[in-house]
Amino acid sequence: MSKILIIDDNADMLLTLEHLLQFYEFDVVKAENGRLGVDAAVNEQPDLIIVDALMPVMNGFEACGILKSQATTNQIPVIFLSANYTAPEHRRKGMEMGADDYMLKPFNAKELITKVNSLLHRQRLIASLREENSQLIGERLTRRQGLQLPPQDQRLDATTGLLNQQLLGKVLETQLPETPALAENLSISLTDIDQFSDIQEMFGEQTADYVLLKVGNLILRNSREGDLVFRPQGNRYAILHPGISEDTAFNTTSHILNLIRSQPIFDEDFFAIKRSPQRRRYDRQELTLSAGVAGLQSSDSGPQAMAQAGEALDLAKKTGRNKVVRFRGISNPL
Repeated sequence: MSKILIIDDNADMLLTLEHLLQFYEFDVVKAENGRLGVDAAVNEQPDLIIVDALMPVMNGFEACGILKSQATTNQIPVIFLSANYTAPEHRRKGMEMGADDYMLKPFNAKELITKVNSLLHRQRLIASLREENSQLIGERLTRRQGLQLPPQDQRLDATTGLLNQQLLGKVLETQLPETPALAENLSISLTDIDQFSDIQEMFGEQTADYVLLKVGNLILRNSREGDLVFRPQGNRYAILHPGISEDTAFNTTSHILNLIRSQPIFDEDFFAIKRSPQRRRYDRQELTLSAGVAGLQSSDSGPQAMAQAGEALDLAKKTGRNKVVRFRGISNPL
């Protein structure tokens, strides 16, 4: 049974929402202001939060900001439900604070329940993908002997479940010289989701995080078992390809990107897509990526090879996106 936290200073509204949610078989936790709501979210770890905007002690905007800044609560979906802050700028403020939706009172009960169910569906998708990514990464690391690894919670990216930027830096700077089996014939692919800012603007940060997760999962499932997949920053992925040349890594990366392009990123029940016009849904179903590939030469360090892959990626972005560029194929590299 999913647990819903309601934060509202109006006792009648708390009771109305409690009865409605219990009718649809949700477990309900209540709080009378934003400060109590933040405490309840930390202690109860609800699956979703419904919060009023205007409240004493701490309003909904402040509470949402705190919830989204804390590691223990920042992944919990939030729906604003407001009778006072009804202007478009209020909705924008709520969404900028990290809310997933903004509804006005009086509200339509069926619409609220539909949005609650859709957001919970999205959370289940995200949790499943993150767990699958972590498991796939773990399986690959067990086959990769010689790497000195920190504990799991220190080596995985919290959003995607991929290997994180800190471990990538450590591998490139200190472990490659000490791990010949990894460094020999190593190639690096640096990949970037095209026009990712449009996805963030169109659907919000939570859906953008889902896209990062989904793409990371597709890269993992379609790359070689010996490859190591990292999320270095933002909407980028780094793949270390041990034992293959730059040309072979180019072909491998092109294959992965073609497969991702052919895969639907969203299913029909995904919340943010259902809210968008049909044309925008169609435009965003095909996701494209750009990539740069560089092979580690005997005179190169790991960071140098990564910089070369980045230069090739920049050229791919500048010359039309949706392509893979080899560093050795650049006529005048920097």
